[in-house]
Amino acid sequence: VFAALINATRYEDSDVRWLACEALGKLGEKAATYEVIAALMNATRDADSYGRREACQALRR
Repeated sequence: VFAALINATRYEDSDVRWLACEALGKLGEKAATYEVIAALMNATRDADSYGRREACQALRR
């Protein structure tokens, strides 16, 4: 599941990217792996404001 969501954070469609960030955030501490955190950190630089917001919120959780 994590691998699919990490890949989705880099998907072409911005809706898919921000929804993936949201899903990772909802997984909480279970998702606190190096790979997930790195993907979310990269997503904070997304061109789409929803993507940036969801990435920041996911990191906060």
